[in-house]
Amino acid sequence: MGFEVRYEAPGKVSARFLTDRSFIHGIIGPNGSAKTTTALMKFFYIACEQRPSPVDGVRYTRFVVIRDTYRQMARSTLKSWHKRVPKDMGRYQDGGQNGQTTHHLRLQVPGVGIIDMEVIFAAIGDNDVEDFCRGFEPTAAYVNEADRCAREVITHLSGRCGRYPDALHGGCSWYGLWFDMNAPDVDHWAYEDIYDPATRLPGYSVHIQPGGRTPEAENVPNLPPGYYEPRNRPDWWVRRFIDNLPGYSRAGKPVYEHEYHDQIHVASEVIAPRRYIPIYIGLDQGLFPSAIITQRLPQTGQRLVLAELVMENVGYKTFAAALNRLLASERFRGIKVEKAFVDPAGLARSAASEEGGEAQHWAALVARECRLTVVGAPSNAPGVRQEAVRQELGTVAMDDPHRRNMLIDPVHCPMLRRGFNSGYHYRKRRASDGDSYEPTVNKNKFSNPHDALQYVVLGDGGYELVSKRNGTDLRRDDDDHPPQQGRRPSRTQAGDYNPLNDF
Repeated sequence: MGFEVRYEAPGKVSARFLTDRSFIHGIIGPNGSAKTTTALMKFFYIACEQRPSPVDGVRYTRFVVIRDTYRQMARSTLKSWHKRVPKDMGRYQDGGQNGQTTHHLRLQVPGVGIIDMEVIFAAIGDNDVEDFCRGFEPTAAYVNEADRCAREVITHLSGRCGRYPDALHGGCSWYGLWFDMNAPDVDHWAYEDIYDPATRLPGYSVHIQPGGRTPEAENVPNLPPGYYEPRNRPDWWVRRFIDNLPGYSRAGKPVYEHEYHDQIHVASEVIAPRRYIPIYIGLDQGLFPSAIITQRLPQTGQRLVLAELVMENVGYKTFAAALNRLLASERFRGIKVEKAFVDPAGLARSAASEEGGEAQHWAALVARECRLTVVGAPSNAPGVRQEAVRQELGTVAMDDPHRRNMLIDPVHCPMLRRGFNSGYHYRKRRASDGDSYEPTVNKNKFSNPHDALQYVVLGDGGYELVSKRNGTDLRRDDDDHPPQQGRRPSRTQAGDYNPLNDF
C-alpha cells in the first residue's frame, strides 16, 4: 500500500517551530492553530534527517509522545496522528484506554532512502514522573499540551532523549524534546518556566503564534467560518484559547483587562536605552518598594519602560543602594536622570514633618541617598493614575499605526508584566446575583510597582492627556477617594522637592 505525507506549516511561526532544532523548544498557540499537527509531523522531518546506519543504510529513529491521561491521548493526540497516518500502515499496537500505543513505520522515502520510525504514545496518569520517564530510550520526545503535565516531565524526559539509535547504527544526528500548549495562566508553572522571557529556563526556545482574531492568525483557511468568534464564552477563556494571551487568575479582574496585550505592549527583545534621552523614574513605598525606569521618545511620544526594581520589606537605605547600583550599571551609566515622581501626599507630609523636626518621608530619604530630584505627581487618585496608564496602553504611536505608545522590556520588568496580565486586579467577591468585584485594587506584591508606573506616567505627560480628555483638573491629594473636580494641589505637592538643597 502506498503512503505519502505532505505537510506545509500553516504560518510563519509554526514554520519556524517545525525547523527548530534547539534541544528543548516548543510552540504556544490558540485552539485550532495546528500546533499539535505540526508537532506530530516533525517526526518525519527528523526521521529523514537522521544519518543512515553504517550497518544497513536505514535511518533509525524512535519518538515518544506524552500526554497527561490516556483518555486525552485517545480523544485528541491519536486522532490528530491518524488524520495523517492511518492505522493500517506499518505495525500498529493499540494499548487501549490504559496502556501505551506503538506505531512502527518503515518507509521508502524518495531522495532519502529507508526510514525506520517507531512512535510510542504514553500517558503519565498517576505515575511518579521520574519512574515513568525511566522506561523510555527515544531519539526525541514530544509533550502534547505540556501545561497539563507536571512541571518535572520536561526535565526528566529530556534526560532520556538521544539514546536511540545506538553507536552501532551511527548514533543520533539530532536529539531533544519539543512541546506544545495554549498560553498558560500567569500563576501556572508554565508561565514562569516557559512563557515569560524574564524567568524562562535557560536553553528553551519558544515560538508564540498570533492570536486567532489577529490578521496574522495561522491555519485560519482550514477552520470553519467564525471559528474564533467568542460566542458568549467568558473573558478568561477567550483570552487564553482564542487570543493566545496569558490567562489571569479567576480570583480577580485585571485592572487593564481590555487595554493591555502582552504581544503588543511587550518588546520582542531587550530594549536598549537611548543615551541622549533623560530617564524618568516612578517610586512607590510599601511592603514591596518599587522603582520604574522609563524614557519617552521625543519624536513619537512612545514610552519605553526599561526596568523595574522591586524589593520586599527593606529599609530605604537598602533600596536606595540597589537603585544606585541599577542606575550605575552598564545599561544606564551616563544617562541623565531627570526626575523621580512619587505620591504627592507623601511628599507633602515629608515637607511638613521636616519643619517640625520629624523623620522625612521614604521617597525623600531615597532621593537623598540616590541624589535624585523628586516631584510629587499631579494626583494620587487611583482612577486618575490608572486612566493615565490606560491612555498610553491604548494610544497608537504617531509614526507606526501598529505600535502602541507604551513598550515594555521583556526581561527587566517581570513584576509589571505579571501585574498587567493578572496580579494587579480587583478582587472577586461572591454575590447572590453572580460574581462582582471590589471597587478598589487588591493590595498585593504587584500594586507597588504598578503605583510607581502610574506616578511616572502621570507626571511625565499623562496628567495633561487625562485632564484634556475630561476637561477638568483632576488632582486629589489622598488615595482613598475619587478625584474631585476643580481642586489644585499646593505648591509643595505639585512642585519639585530636592533634598540635596538641604545640605
